Amino acid sequence: MGEALELATQHKPHVAVVAVSLPLLKGLEVNRGIRRGSPLTQVLALSSQEREDLISMALAAGAQSWLIKTAVTSLLESVARDRKEPHVERREARRLARDAHC
Repeated sequence: MGEALELATQHKPHVAVVAVSLPLLKGLEVNRGIRRGSPLTQVLALSSQEREDLISMALAAGAQSWLIKTAVTSLLESVARDRKEPHVERREARRLARDAHC
């Protein structure tokens, strides 16, 4: 958790995808910390569940949007195509989605 916050504060990314995983509070703490350390960073909460209570808590903790894990591959491919930088190949998008712990 500390490394994610440190990196977000140092690099101030446009977007941070934060896995809302068990224990849930750690994912919510990361959301809050990113918003404090890098207020312009848009936080997307990532989960394999569409539970309203989890969505509400993530949004209250600073996430701007909720992202279902199965949509990650398509989203990463789309962003890479649209931005043309940094290039994320289909294979890498799948690896990122597979490795997301949520």
